Parts: sequence; C-alpha cells; structure tokens
Amino acid sequence: MKKIKMYLMLIMILLVSMVSTACMWTKEGYVYSAVRYMEKKYSETFVDAYMFTKNSVIMSPKKNTRMQVFAEYRDFSGNGKKEWGDNYLYYLHMDEIYNDAKGVADSVYENSKIYIHINGITNNFKLNTDILELYKRGTFTTYIYTDKDIEHKEDDAIKIKQGMYDKQMYGIVSINYLRKEDFDKMSEDKIDEVAMKGAYNVETNLYMRDREQDIEWRYGDFNEDLE
Repeated sequence: MKKIKMYLMLIMILLVSMVSTACMWTKEGYVYSAVRYMEKKYSETFVDAYMFTKNSVIMSPKKNTRMQVFAEYRDFSGNGKKEWGDNYLYYLHMDEIYNDAKGVADSVYENSKIYIHINGITNNFKLNTDILELYKRGTFTTYIYTDKDIEHKEDDAIKIKQGMYDKQMYGIVSINYLRKEDFDKMSEDKIDEVAMKGAYNVETNLYMRDREQDIEWRYGDFNEDLE
C-alpha cells in the first residue's frame, strides 16, 4: 500500500513538473516569436524581452536598452485574424514628433520645455507608414512646461490645441505653468514629481480627439518644493 502511494506521489510530481515545463516553454516561445517579429521588421537586435500580459511582450532595442517597447499579438483589423503589432515605430520618429510639438509650444510660449511619452498602445503599422498616420492614432502624450504668467492660460490652451490640430497630432497634451525656479529645475525625470507634489501654478490636459472639450484647470498646492 505504501509503495502504491509512493508511486502515485511520484506520478503527481512528474505531472506537475511536466505542466510547469510546458507553460515555461509556451512563454519562452511567445517571447521568442515577438523578438523574431521585431528583429525581422526593423532589422535590429532586441534584448531583455519578457512577457507583460498574456498577449504582449516588452523588450529593448540593443542600441538603447533604457528604452522599453511593446510587441503584441492580437486582432488589429477586427476581422478575427491575429497578427503581431508594436509601438516601436513611434520611437523611430521621435525627433519629428518632438520638433512638431516644440514648434506648436514655441508659437505660444516664450519659454517652454517639451517631453514626449509614447504610450504602450500597439499598432500593426508598416515600416514605411507616413508620420501623419502615426499622429492620427495619437498614441503619445506631449508634456509642455512653461514659466509664463497664467493670466492668458485659456487663450494659450486654445492656441495649443489649434496648433496640434493643424499638425494633425491627435494625442494628449498636458500643459503645466510652473514657477520660475521650478521651471529652471524641470527635467523629464521630474514629470511625476511635479504632479505628486502639486508643484505647478496651474495645469490641464487637452484631449485632442474631443473638439468640444471644456478645458478644466487644476491649481497646485505646492506640498513640497521640487528637488
């Protein structure tokens, strides 16, 4: 009887081991397929890949391992056919996105700092997709910081929104009016710090797809100064 129980226990252990191994290989195979897709599409090497969700993988281009990009296997067209897509194409056009957004900001503010964050939303764009098509999808956020007085903030926001429409940039725009000393300290790594500490005179988010948006302003409480 003891031998039977021992055999049954060994069989259970083996089954659990086999299932775990199968799951591991399934994940590894998924990650491998995602990396192969990216390397074939962009003719680059991608490293540090890992599963993010059951359908998506995060990885970094070898030439810039601080950058994390998404590849996702899903139905992009709605016809039931799944295929790989990604958001790396936006990063390859980052200079164009930045220059267009900075041009809009400079037309309104004498002093401004601009940061572009690519969202983790994937598309099945071809490598030669026109920049305007990327803009229309709007899967990026533009952060604008200025030390301008807030007296004409409403007019400023309307001009920014119109400028973005003229460029067909349908993303989200976050406008932040800072104190001069905070503007001087401002850098990309302080975006979250500004928001958490309320270290702004006033700020708003513009949703470019909503042409009828009522612009709402939030005033900072300066809980702490920026480091």
